[in-house]
Amino acid sequence: MVLPAGGVDLSFVHAIVLWDAKQEMCSPPRTQRISDRGLKSISESFAHLTSLSIAGHHWLTRQEVAASLSVLVHLKSLCLRGMSQLGSDDVAGIVKGTRALEQLDLFGLFEFADDGLLKVAKKHGETLVELNIGGCARLTEEALAAVAPPLCNLRKLGLAHIPAVTDGVVEAFCQRDQSLPTSTPTMVPSADHGIRELDLSFCTQVTDEGMRLIEQHCKSSLVTISVRRCPLITDFGAVLVATGCKAIRRVDLSWCERVSTPSVWGDGEIAACRREIATGEDQWVH
Repeated sequence: MVLPAGGVDLSFVHAIVLWDAKQEMCSPPRTQRISDRGLKSISESFAHLTSLSIAGHHWLTRQEVAASLSVLVHLKSLCLRGMSQLGSDDVAGIVKGTRALEQLDLFGLFEFADDGLLKVAKKHGETLVELNIGGCARLTEEALAAVAPPLCNLRKLGLAHIPAVTDGVVEAFCQRDQSLPTSTPTMVPSADHGIRELDLSFCTQVTDEGMRLIEQHCKSSLVTISVRRCPLITDFGAVLVATGCKAIRRVDLSWCERVSTPSVWGDGEIAACRREIATGEDQWVH
């Protein structure tokens, strides 16, 4: 069986589903859980896979996950969401063998720490377009700021539920294109650079200053942002992003207690906000 653009998605289910580029079923679902042995068989049989998700399979042993996935050198998209048994060394070992990883989801890997993040950025800094490290609560402000410049082509970034995320971290990621390390002259962002999707939900240290920095550095690129339950953000910061980011289409302000309308702002709300600012009739900024 040849699946040149195939993928395996086992997210939060107890069934194997294999499909080819035409989305045609290649094997019938099974009712039992995916075991260590099953994962090993998948990696041996489909070593050419470009996409794999084993999100939520917390019962698999970290040793087998690391061993099985480390041989999938062609992976471009990898989702390990909720695989809380994996630590920094496990993730670093998995991504070390991949040649050009573009999407990586590590949400909820509680044991994933600074050393793992630094290794990921060093290996795939130029190729990663989407990165979700939300819920990796052991990450520090220093490490987050340090990996921002190498990750020069990120379009989608998830930092939710990370206590160490501050306005300084936000600034590092948003202005990273202007501060690339001189030791790597080949690391040049593409023409279409800039964060398009940003998740800062439950980042309780982010303030209006962070929103100002986002508006300043992501003015033309940002399309969606979530700052759910960020208690230090006020109407001022919300309006800055809604009116200053020209491509913005969605601002999630749910449970932001210092925002007058703590909800999800879509096209309608953003347009109304811009009209009121333009006419001097805004009711939010005082």
